[in-house]
Parts: sequence; structure tokens; C-alpha cells
Amino acid sequence: MKFLILPAVVALSALAACGGGGSSSDPAPAPTPADAVVRAKALNTEYAGTTATVAAAMPATGQASYAGAAVFGKGTDMDALLQAPTMSGDMALNADFATGAVTGGIDNFRDAANAPISGQMTVSGAQIAGAVLGGDLTGTVGGKDVNAQMSGSFLGADAEAVRGVIADGAGATGAFNGAFIVAR
Repeated sequence: MKFLILPAVVALSALAACGGGGSSSDPAPAPTPADAVVRAKALNTEYAGTTATVAAAMPATGQASYAGAAVFGKGTDMDALLQAPTMSGDMALNADFATGAVTGGIDNFRDAANAPISGQMTVSGAQIAGAVLGGDLTGTVGGKDVNAQMSGSFLGADAEAVRGVIADGAGATGAFNGAFIVAR
């Protein structure tokens, strides 16, 4: 019986040695998507069938905080950007329904390989008009100055989310074109 165990141990050792090395022709593992991309996908799915808030149903008083994500790449179509974003970040918006002012920004930027990118963008001059909002996003990201515009629509019966676009004015090739989605 002892003689049967030894060949089995040798065979298992040889198999274990073959499985761990890999070769240079093995494909590199896919990068883990950034948390912001995962969050954007989840919110986009959750609010996919949600209709825009009717202007008459918008809150007239109070404040709300929204959190979510922005994804960047070529164009401003959220579904297309979620397939292959070049960059993503965490987004927060604060809406004051009494004054119509919106503040917030984007930070915690990551590239497509989930490596951190320094910088932040701040919402400025943003206002609510009916059930939409618009304003500027300015800052420095990855050492580049950013001056982009954002616009979005409130979603749901009680303005529980906002989905919108970001455009940096450089057309389809702009580095800071993208889309965002945030929810209460």
C-alpha cells in the first residue's frame, strides 16, 4: 500500500507544478472595473424604465442629496459609455428646491484599467429649471484643466434620481465628454 501512495504524490506534485506558471502567450486578466462604473451600471439599470419627473411634480421646498457616478469616453450616450469608459468618477449633487441651486462635483477618478487619476471637478452656476438642471463643471483632472457643461433630467414621481450628460465643448473627441446618473 505504501508503494501506491508514493507514485500518486509524485504525479500530483508534477501536475501542481504545471498549473501555476503560465506563459507569455497567456492573455492578461481583464482589469477590475472601477467602483464608479459598477455603480453607474447598477443605477442605469435601476432607473432604465423610469420616466422623467413632470415639472409640476418637482418639489418646491427642501433639499436633496444625490450620489452616483459619471463615466467618460467618446460621446454622451450612457449605454455606449458603460461598455468601454475611458474614465469614471464618483459624483455627488445637492439640490436646493426652494432656490433652484445645485452644487456638487466629481472626484475619485479612475482610468479604464482602474488606476487612480488625480483631480476633481466642481459644479458651478447650476440651476434647476422645471424638471431639468444645467450648469458648469470646472477643475483639473490628470493635470488637465476642465471646463465642461452638464445638463440632466430629474427622474421618477418625486425627483428621486438625475440622469444627464457632460460635454467639454471639444466635440466627440473631447476627453471630458460623458454621462452621469445619481440617486437619493
